[in-house]
Amino acid sequence: MPGLNGTGELFYRQMPSLQQTYRVATYRLRDDAPTLGVLADDLASVIEHVAPAERRAIVVGESFGGAVALTLALTYPDASPR
Repeated sequence: MPGLNGTGELFYRQMPSLQQTYRVATYRLRDDAPTLGVLADDLASVIEHVAPAERRAIVVGESFGGAVALTLALTYPDASPR
């Protein structure tokens, strides 16, 4: 998760190492989200789309992306892999 106005390219140095072990997905935060909750729902949708149901997601957030990741964890505290 990038910070505000960031993209997944922020993690270009980490991607090759992470991709050796993990399925990696990045995306850009939408500009028109009215709340952190909406952004957390977007993240939940991305996880649901890219993560198989039997696997867990590891979310890494930078700056504001960390706030979105924390909101996701607080919004879905009992979430198991979807």
